[in-house]
Amino acid sequence: MGRVSRSVKNKMINYNFVHRIYFTPVRLYKMGTSESDLCWHCREDKGTFYHMVWACTKVKSFWDKVTQLLGNILGTTVHCDPALCVLNYASERNWSKRDRQILTTRYMTAKRIIATNWKDADKLIEGQWLCSFLETISMEGAASNLSELYNEERQVWKDIMDTIRRIPMFPRLIRHAPRDTEMNH
Repeated sequence: MGRVSRSVKNKMINYNFVHRIYFTPVRLYKMGTSESDLCWHCREDKGTFYHMVWACTKVKSFWDKVTQLLGNILGTTVHCDPALCVLNYASERNWSKRDRQILTTRYMTAKRIIATNWKDADKLIEGQWLCSFLETISMEGAASNLSELYNEERQVWKDIMDTIRRIPMFPRLIRHAPRDTEMNH
């Protein structure tokens, strides 16, 4: 999908997801540092990396909510698919540059929320994602403003912000969402 983000933090999270760096219950169990290999969220299935970032019912519910919000932003149906969400691989259709940037930013932000709340799926809420998404968009937009080479990209970020502000549930989600600084790391 191209450039993931200008943010080093976001690039590292993407790298960690692609290379499965995060310690999972199964990995810790095999190392002998945990008594169980069950998922920390649902406590029903083995906590493999795939399960922890995609297949767990609590994490999947988060992805579904974020995908629904993304569909509202893009004005289209976006299918919730692990290749698209976790690996940023958009093979389903030819996305415009604007939509690719929204998709990449959305996935990056959702992965950051999952990584930040690695052991506590109850904190995976769409309002928290939206706040983090807006912070990322603001940062990416500000970075675009620093260079005259990115006039088209600057307009894309402005359009995204305008679109998000028009979502009817936007004020309610923002009001009830914890900020990144309020999250437990």
